[in-house]
Amino acid sequence: FGCVSPVYYVFKPKDEQELKFLDYIFQSQPFQKELRRYAKGILEIRLRVSANDILRRQVAFPSLQQQTKIVDFLEGKLNQVDELIANQQGQIEKLKEYKQSVTTEAVTKGLDKSAPLKDSGIEWIGKIPAHWATRKIKYLFEESSVRNEDLSYELLTFSGTKGLIRFAEHTDKLPSAEDLTKYKIIHEGQLCMNRMQAWHGMFIDSNIEGCVSPDYAVYTPFENSNVRYYSYLFRTPRFVQQFANLSKGIGTGFNRLYTPAFFQVEATYPSKGEQDEIVSNLDDKCAQINRLIAIKQEKIEKLQEYKKSLIYEYVTGKKEVV
Repeated sequence: FGCVSPVYYVFKPKDEQELKFLDYIFQSQPFQKELRRYAKGILEIRLRVSANDILRRQVAFPSLQQQTKIVDFLEGKLNQVDELIANQQGQIEKLKEYKQSVTTEAVTKGLDKSAPLKDSGIEWIGKIPAHWATRKIKYLFEESSVRNEDLSYELLTFSGTKGLIRFAEHTDKLPSAEDLTKYKIIHEGQLCMNRMQAWHGMFIDSNIEGCVSPDYAVYTPFENSNVRYYSYLFRTPRFVQQFANLSKGIGTGFNRLYTPAFFQVEATYPSKGEQDEIVSNLDDKCAQINRLIAIKQEKIEKLQEYKKSLIYEYVTGKKEVV
């Protein structure tokens, strides 16, 4: 019980209609595709279907008794499938937590478990291997702000799962040519930071060449810095929290981490050789964990498809509840 936005529609069932059965009809893909035919608007995210167009659609409609039987059957089946999905999602979360712990341990304590530790002198970093040092980030990277003035570089954007990807893979609505001249060029082997999402660990070492939004920052590593090591390090919880503390703005969604503050942050500093070794080890381990996550994600997608097929087959009478 409550109120909703004026852009929402509220419908109530008439007599001899089971609301949950109607809900399942609305969840079926064929019905959604039918509604899409009547959607109007200038942008995909702003398309609307009128209430009249929704109410005029025809659906298969059994008796109330049969509706109730279908709903009871689907509730039981779908609950079983949801339990399987939840189990897979729980395993994925545990794998992600394990990957984070493996990464954090490697980039802050090294690979040698027997190495003696010392106090880093920085409260939020804590103890580090005795033979490591710390350095401010300004001694590890320099900022690069070369612009795409001749429009010779393709636009890139962040993907939560793939890192930097070509913008065209995400949408075909490119910024204007004039705007693209203001975008920053990034080369393979440079570090990219989304200023607005640094507090969320949005750092990636680029394995692709192109240009990125002015809201992103591009950094070139000095010879003593393995960019991939620091990409791992800057995504660990303690560093993410530090970047969040230093981000400025009018609210969480608008806070930005600017280079002067970023460069003043102290970071762990093993030798370049040890950085390389840690990266090689983490790349292998994370690849193994990512493969397991992908397998479980595929299982979830198949279960979700199974749910959709169950709903479709029973609410349209393709299969009958006996």
